[in-house]
Amino acid sequence: AFMAGHALGSTLVGALGLDDADSVPEVILRSPGQVVRAFLRGWYDAGAWMHDDGIALAAPSEDAAATAQLLLLNLNVLARRAGSRLVVPWGEAAAFMREVGFGVASKAVACGLCLSVHPEAKPLRREDEIVAVEDGVADVYDITVDDSHQYVAQGMLHHNSFWHSRIIRELDLSDADHANFAQMHAGVLASSRTHMNPYLVGYRILEDIERRWDNPTEEERVRLGRQPGQGRAKIFEVREVESDLSLIRNYLTKELVHDLDLYLYAKNDDDEWVIVEQNWEKVRDGIAASMTNFGSPYITVVDANFNDTGELLLRHHFEGQDLDLRYAEKTLEHVYFIWSKPVHLETTYEEQKWRLSYDGTDHDRNPMPDDEDDEDEDDE
Repeated sequence: AFMAGHALGSTLVGALGLDDADSVPEVILRSPGQVVRAFLRGWYDAGAWMHDDGIALAAPSEDAAATAQLLLLNLNVLARRAGSRLVVPWGEAAAFMREVGFGVASKAVACGLCLSVHPEAKPLRREDEIVAVEDGVADVYDITVDDSHQYVAQGMLHHNSFWHSRIIRELDLSDADHANFAQMHAGVLASSRTHMNPYLVGYRILEDIERRWDNPTEEERVRLGRQPGQGRAKIFEVREVESDLSLIRNYLTKELVHDLDLYLYAKNDDDEWVIVEQNWEKVRDGIAASMTNFGSPYITVVDANFNDTGELLLRHHFEGQDLDLRYAEKTLEHVYFIWSKPVHLETTYEEQKWRLSYDGTDHDRNPMPDDEDDEDEDDE
């Protein structure tokens, strides 16, 4: 079985040209995650072995090993590289088995046995110590990207925004280079009348944090003990501990809401967008709510046999933001097409609980008693 699996893995790797080339085929680098996992699994089936240091793999070249290391990193699996040899340490072997694994049963069993007895089989730390910061001269590269404000470097997506602008300020560039960057930067941070530009909001929040911690007010110095000149350190702290959602909740101030002209909009009866909220705290909370669950409403299945007739009952977990009922009803039509039986959605709209229903022909909106869905939750 081992030899058959080894031969199959070798065939898969060979079919993609890895055994005849010094690098991972480009088609793999452009493939979705499941294809990358299958490719790595075949590669490890064909050429990996259990070593004292971990799961070892001999790549055909240093370039192939570096690319494989990056592919594993994108799957949140750390690997160490020495030349063309790649080793997944035993502390990362569990993550490797979860994300990639072996198709050859004997190797999977061998890896599992090693994991159960090896003293180093504990997760590795996800950070490295900075051992030196040195001044020097080196080549730098143009970060302009045609038709985009983002680029990929070492497997990570980067945006031309806050730190790029700071880097440019420190460089002794020509007027033309400064003008080119300014044009690109302005495009990234351009405001819009119809939607919020998240890069502009994030950029302005970071600038505001730096300004306030560099130049605290007398009250902030006395009451909070805030010392001047701490802006850069505060930004690094925020970068480490805050998510996009908590950054908005904790650092989008009244002044920023006003300066950025942030408002909450809704459609009126004439299907026109109008401003419905200018209170800065509600605006902040509304923006934060739009980021929860990637801005999509949180809806769960309550009963797949509602009314004992195979109907589907869904519930919208209300978080302060009403659904667009017309959009919700259109969605129910699509759900009905899949379910083939009547579908229902419970939600809160304008502080009243409703059950929206669609039977394949007609829509119904029925008000619900305030305690009806609470009883259902108790039953669950």
